[in-house]
Amino acid sequence: MLLGVLLLIPSWVIPFALLQHVVPAGELLPLHYNIHLGADFAARWYVSLFYPAFATLVLVLNTVLAARLRRTEKLLAMILTVSGTFVALFTLVALFFVLVL
Repeated sequence: MLLGVLLLIPSWVIPFALLQHVVPAGELLPLHYNIHLGADFAARWYVSLFYPAFATLVLVLNTVLAARLRRTEKLLAMILTVSGTFVALFTLVALFFVLVL
């Protein structure tokens, strides 16, 4: 869980520190890119906060479920903890590619 939290910190900082100042006021930020159509989903910069919000929700829910199941289902608790960390990692990678795009 600690690794997931450490991965989520830059996921929250990137939209506030970088995207807010990179995208001019009133302009749209491309949030999804398709190889056939190009940028097919664009929105204001603050919509990019949905990515870390979803990852934080998944990490918290998985941690709560893992804590409840730790005594009876150790394997399931470990899978929930690791999957929350992977969601945080993929969110950080997705925000990196949004910034590059």
